[in-house]
Order: sequence, then structure tokens, then C-alpha cells
Amino acid sequence: MTMKYRLLVVLLMFGMLPIVVMFIAARQTPLGLSREFHSTMAIGVMVTSLAGLISPGLIRQWLFSNRIQKMKEFCQSVKDGSSYLEGNFRPDRDAACCGEAA
Repeated sequence: MTMKYRLLVVLLMFGMLPIVVMFIAARQTPLGLSREFHSTMAIGVMVTSLAGLISPGLIRQWLFSNRIQKMKEFCQSVKDGSSYLEGNFRPDRDAACCGEAA
């Protein structure tokens, strides 16, 4: 189960829950017979569904894209051999200062 799918499920559940509660609560009252009420709830379901389908991608990009991009850049630099951790020996810099040939 991917993160996008998990976010989709969570957002749709929390978005639809208040609408379902309103339908159940209004079912036994005159409000439940009102055509306008049902139209309003249908619009609410459509908006919630649309928001639930769009939001996971936006949330994932907003929260994780910068970190994932940095991780990709770091991994690529490690593959290229140009990456080092702070304080570690760098042959191109440290060998020259220690009198060793690079």
C-alpha cells in the first residue's frame, strides 16, 4: 500500500464521516425529507471526493518532495564518488595538505 493510497483512504474517511453522520441524524427528522438538504449533501459528497482525490498528491509533494530530492542527490553523489560526510578524509583535499601524493 503506497503512501498516496493511504493518504487517499484517510482523507476520504475523515471527509465523508461528517456527511454520513448528517444523513443518519437527518433521516428521522423533517430535514431528511427536504430536497434542498439532499442537494446540499450531494454537493458536499462531490467536493469531499474531489478534495480527497487531489489532496494525497499535494500533501505528499509538499511534505516529502524536498527530502526525497535531497536523498536522491546524495545517493547520486555517492554513486559518482563525489560525496563525503563532514569530518571524513577527502583524498583530493586532505592528501595534498598532508604531503602525500593524490
